[in-house]
Amino acid sequence: MANTPDYSWPPMEKRKVIGQRFKRLDGPQKSAGRAKYASDTRPKDMLFGAYLTNPHAHAKVLSVDTSAAEKTPGVKSVYVAAPAGTEMQYQGWEIAGVAATTEEVARDAARKIKVEYEVLPHVVNDADLGKAASRAKQGGEKLRARRADGAEVSRNKTPEQDIDRDPGKEGENASRAAAQ
Repeated sequence: MANTPDYSWPPMEKRKVIGQRFKRLDGPQKSAGRAKYASDTRPKDMLFGAYLTNPHAHAKVLSVDTSAAEKTPGVKSVYVAAPAGTEMQYQGWEIAGVAATTEEVARDAARKIKVEYEVLPHVVNDADLGKAASRAKQGGEKLRARRADGAEVSRNKTPEQDIDRDPGKEGENASRAAAQ
């Protein structure tokens, strides 16, 4: 193809780095256990963080009580990222964060945060959007690209809409979609 870069490599015997053995400068320190990693350092007054995350696929936060976490010895700060009224669209959504003097204290304090949820219906497939009622939000991502001839092409990444769309040929696209 005309616009494709040349990715050919030199023969193996002429390569200087790829496929060749070389001595790592940090190898002896790492293999002897003397190497220093970022997790090995403990700057003075360093704080540790922990998050409380949403355990549900789709839920609304009704209330967040951080009082027990704030009273825990060693806790320096508690931040509520998803206050009451926040609608969470996936499991793992960050609700609150804790900063404390040790990892253990931060995790324990995060577990002490009490959250009331309204668990909402969720769907896994866009074809089932009707089951989630008016709260459903259609997923899928819209990708844009250019063909070799310069025409813009967009692609909807949902199972029922996974066809190329050329803005200049809408009738042809509709015929193709109906045929599938």
